[in-house]
Amino acid sequence: EEFRDTEKFEEHPSDTLLYVGCLPSFLVKESASATYKLLKKAGVDFIILKDEFCCGIYPFDAGKIEIAKKIFEENINKFKKLGIKRIIVPCAGCYRCFSTYYPRLFGKTEFKVFHVVQIIYDLIKEGKIKLKKIGSTFTYHDSCRLGRKAGFYEEPREILRECGIVIDELSQNRENGYCCGAGSGVRSIDKDLSRKIGGKIIKESKSENIASSCPFCIFNLRYIAHKMNLDKRIQHISNLVLNNIID
Repeated sequence: EEFRDTEKFEEHPSDTLLYVGCLPSFLVKESASATYKLLKKAGVDFIILKDEFCCGIYPFDAGKIEIAKKIFEENINKFKKLGIKRIIVPCAGCYRCFSTYYPRLFGKTEFKVFHVVQIIYDLIKEGKIKLKKIGSTFTYHDSCRLGRKAGFYEEPREILRECGIVIDELSQNRENGYCCGAGSGVRSIDKDLSRKIGGKIIKESKSENIASSCPFCIFNLRYIAHKMNLDKRIQHISNLVLNNIID
């Protein structure tokens, strides 16, 4: 229902695309809707696709390069037809795929990709959104794809500080941050190993609040916290920002 606003469908002329992604669409839905809503609140001009398909990261990571290449090519052609120059994503996997895997197979692309963390950070610095100071304590989890793979460490932390949040750092953070245990097919192949890896984050986090910029991390950490019978509130950073925007 969040996406029934037809003014944002592809018929609306814009060179900026909000590419929602599979995990935000189906497993961590509030990360998709919150990203959509906060971009609208901030006055960002963008469109969404009526028939969005997977970015192709899963076949690529599984070594099915020809399948991935076909998906990449279909998406590139769609973006080109619509005149897309900028893609905003709430998913760290989509960010990794568009920014690294697409150029690896096709060379330089005609679009630039931005994770929503980058967009929020810039909107705050430009004074286009202002945030309430909630005075809570959060643990921030550095996802592998947005952290070690892309180097975004300070931007999400600065966003949390703008919300008046005190960050309770894990002993392993930033470039040495814990994996959540979900990526690279680990969760699909060995759930026990996935839980063991991600459980380190849940056990070590002193705060009941955990923030992340990766829907897959959020999905897996919620699953692990449930299995461990621990009361942890694990949020996508877009959801946290949306809930604290000063109208």
